[in-house]
Amino acid sequence: METYLPRVEAFQRYHQLYCTVVRRRGGDPNIGPRLPILLSDGGFESVELTVVQPIGTVGEVKLISPLTLENIADAVLEDGLATPRGDRRAGSGAVRVRRESAQPSPGCRASFRRGADGR
Repeated sequence: METYLPRVEAFQRYHQLYCTVVRRRGGDPNIGPRLPILLSDGGFESVELTVVQPIGTVGEVKLISPLTLENIADAVLEDGLATPRGDRRAGSGAVRVRRESAQPSPGCRASFRRGADGR
């Protein structure tokens, strides 16, 4: 999952919404590190793991959260986690995010959490 430094309240709210929506639909928002083991246990052979960690203070890495939020908006509304007019805790409208306003300032670092286990 993506992170922002310094801490950004709107991102924290987005992260909470994302994890809740995924779990309510039977998913695991933190499955990534376990995928190699699950694949191997499922009979796949030659499973390998490579870690790629996008990080930046500007650019496309900062679009991942707003784009994901746009794509889960219907589920967020359906589950009553936010309103169409927005959830004040989520910053710029929670559900109807404008990419420009959803991204923290250019000096704020966006990255994905590291941590992958595999075999």
